[in-house]
Amino acid sequence: MTEVISLVYSNTACAIIAISIIVILSFMFDPKYFKYFMALAFTCTVLLSFCIFYYIGSYKSTEEDADLKADITKQDDSDYILNIGIEWKRKIQIFGFNGNEDDLIVRYDPKRFQIISSDSNYDSKKLGETFLKLPDEFKYSKIKGNELEVKFDVKDGEAYSEKILLKNIKPGGAIQVFFIHDYKIPLDARTYWEKSHTIEFSI
Repeated sequence: MTEVISLVYSNTACAIIAISIIVILSFMFDPKYFKYFMALAFTCTVLLSFCIFYYIGSYKSTEEDADLKADITKQDDSDYILNIGIEWKRKIQIFGFNGNEDDLIVRYDPKRFQIISSDSNYDSKKLGETFLKLPDEFKYSKIKGNELEVKFDVKDGEAYSEKILLKNIKPGGAIQVFFIHDYKIPLDARTYWEKSHTIEFSI
């Protein structure tokens, strides 16, 4: 809802500026042209509003627009580093009101891993619970009762990376990494998709 409010404020500000300029110009010319300037101001306001809402409402995006990175490197005999990140192939920001609520999520079995993130500002979910409610066909929607999630917020379609220390690793474990792109477009429409990657440990 915040992005919609911001859009309304911006749209109003642009309209006020346009009308103010036209009103000032109207006083610089013969008064008989005043009504024409007012008609022009109204027309400009309507066109500006239409262009902004049409451009934002026509936003489209697919999973091909970004690359999800997920790999591990060995730290010592018992610990590993999980390197995850998202890189965009194109800029998705629209007038600064992209309304993104993107998430980078790591899902794992706490009985087989202990994770320690370099970023302490992440959220965690209890066993068998998910952060997001997505359609059943999403890979993210398939969670087991013994799994735990941690979530990192990704802002405004920007590249993001994170290093996570994996400790107390037991054989047969697997880590799933998900990137969920969620674009909240005004007028109650939305565009979202997922990228996922699974890393299995056979040690």
